[in-house]
Amino acid sequence: MSQQNIYKSPRTIERETRERLQRTSDRLYAAGLSFAVDGDYTHGTECLRKAIRYDKFNIRARNLLGLIQFQQGEIAEAIREWRLSLMVRADRNRAAYYLSELGKERQLIANMGQSLILYNEALKLAGEDQGDFALVRLKKACQLNPRYVKAHLLLCACYINKQAYSAASDVLKRAQAVDPFHPDALRYERLIREQLEQGAEDETPEEIKDLSSDEEALRSLNDPDLGEISWEKEKAERVRDRKLMLSQLGLFIVGLILGGLFIGYLWMPQQLKEISEELRQTNLKIVSLEQENQELQGKVSEAAEVLKTISEGSTFISETVMADVRRALNQLEAGD
Repeated sequence: MSQQNIYKSPRTIERETRERLQRTSDRLYAAGLSFAVDGDYTHGTECLRKAIRYDKFNIRARNLLGLIQFQQGEIAEAIREWRLSLMVRADRNRAAYYLSELGKERQLIANMGQSLILYNEALKLAGEDQGDFALVRLKKACQLNPRYVKAHLLLCACYINKQAYSAASDVLKRAQAVDPFHPDALRYERLIREQLEQGAEDETPEEIKDLSSDEEALRSLNDPDLGEISWEKEKAERVRDRKLMLSQLGLFIVGLILGGLFIGYLWMPQQLKEISEELRQTNLKIVSLEQENQELQGKVSEAAEVLKTISEGSTFISETVMADVRRALNQLEAGD
């Protein structure tokens, strides 16, 4: 820690660190934007990913990254970035417009989704040394999604593996039309040039084994109805939205119950305390009334004795006794 930071509070240090990270993220976003404008999507993607690592709330970087991925045919990655952007900020976010416009292109979404499936199958087949079947899927993937850079590059690699350098070069040009600075594209271009300069034999597409018209290969091709894919995806999204709504409703109800229990936990002890205090005061009043009643009963007894004496004809009754009798009678009348 520097000498200056010793005299700063932890909150100040945290704020200044966050501001430095945000400034770095903004500079990386500006660099990524410059690369994207020049068509260098590879370096633009690198800058934007770094910008997000420095500041995950940089929605401009996320939105631009999604646009670049969409331009490269990576629809799933683009949608992911735009949804993450909306999670950071839902209002006044350009990502909402991108997703809304994309939702109108059902056929485009279906084509891009199917091309992704075909690419993954081709990648697996190529790893299992079944390049002939991989070629069928890659050709179909590139046909469905002409901007899918990964599919074009894998198709180029398959042609290079079969020493069909002219065909590989044609596919590579289509990939470079989308992303001219892709490192794999540059490496394949250099490899093709070196092989041709060394006099390698260039197999033509007619001379290599091409199963694009083979019935067995076509039957193995995962090519369901694109409209059906779009409908199934829409159905899955509706089911997911319904489950999300039900879960939110359940959380709301649980929150109400817990809130009620919490309020009861805070409110009931106070109410019980007040009720206990009222009972104590009532008991004290009852005890006081019982004492007064006993005193009145004693005075009534005294008055009865005096009256008995008077009725028996006694002639000696002091004024003090008579005063007590009158006071007892008055208290009795007041009590009534």
